[in-house]
Amino acid sequence: MKQKVIVTIMGLIVFLAIGVVVGKMIYDYMAPSTERVKLQDIYNVPQGEVKLFIDDEMWEKNGICIDGRLYVDYETIQEKLTENIYYDSNEKLLITTTVKDNVVVKPESASYTVNGADKEFGGIIYTVKGEELYISMDFVATYGKVEYSLHNEPYRAMIYSDFEEEYLSATVSEATQVRVEGNKKSSIVAD
Repeated sequence: MKQKVIVTIMGLIVFLAIGVVVGKMIYDYMAPSTERVKLQDIYNVPQGEVKLFIDDEMWEKNGICIDGRLYVDYETIQEKLTENIYYDSNEKLLITTTVKDNVVVKPESASYTVNGADKEFGGIIYTVKGEELYISMDFVATYGKVEYSLHNEPYRAMIYSDFEEEYLSATVSEATQVRVEGNKKSSIVAD
């Protein structure tokens, strides 16, 4: 009789131990991640460059930041933002036209001409880095149908040029954590 009680107690202890181990494994599998990751690690933006998001899509090329101003490469501007800005590589002139104006910009200049009259822009309008031509987004927004906002740490820019597409959005009703991916096992984006 005493031996039956000991075997029963040992069986219960083993059963409880297995239950605790299985319960811990299930909890670890189901519990959300508490790991935090910084935006710098997600975007991996080199010093002096700006990660571009065009119409809510992360663009493969980066822009650059000079004196707190955003500059985007000419190819991206032509492909995604506006075709109204032209670069004459022979004359080294940036040209754009509107219904009323003909605008001409000389290299590395903060001034430009509108229908022959000189105007000041307040910063360099375009610059060449290596083989790449970069144009100020302030200039593109002035003469194109484009809006943008520049954010720090890490540098990233939200650029909008498609105003006819409706974007899905939601109102947040309570404080929550933003995750890198759409599941609870994904890392939390640090504040």
